[in-house]
Amino acid sequence: MKIIKLALVVFTMAFVATSCKKDEGKLPSIQFNTSADFVSSDITLPEGDTAVIQIIADKTEDKDVLKKFDISLSENGGVNQSIYNVDLNSDQEDHFEYTYRAVAGAGSGHTRKYTFTISNRDGLVNQQSITITTQ
Repeated sequence: MKIIKLALVVFTMAFVATSCKKDEGKLPSIQFNTSADFVSSDITLPEGDTAVIQIIADKTEDKDVLKKFDISLSENGGVNQSIYNVDLNSDQEDHFEYTYRAVAGAGSGHTRKYTFTISNRDGLVNQQSITITTQ
């Protein structure tokens, strides 16, 4: 009977060890759409002009779906402040796209740094930024 109990314990431990694979901890993917219709790098624009920016985000692990998206803004090197934040729904958890129209600030040399952040189920975050400088 002891041998059967010991075998059962060993089998259970082996099963638990193989079924609890460690998560790889990969960051979610986020990138700018680089087609001609969108701005995908830092740019200088006349005051009040608009840059159309599109982000494309994807999960990188099966179970670590996308959960949150945020856009933050820093003007002239100041504090980064969230200007748009959304919890993603089940239709957006594998792949998410968002188009944003960023406006150049007032006055020559004014900078606006837009940071686009995606986070997954494990709370891992990835970011991309674009700075718009006013002519």
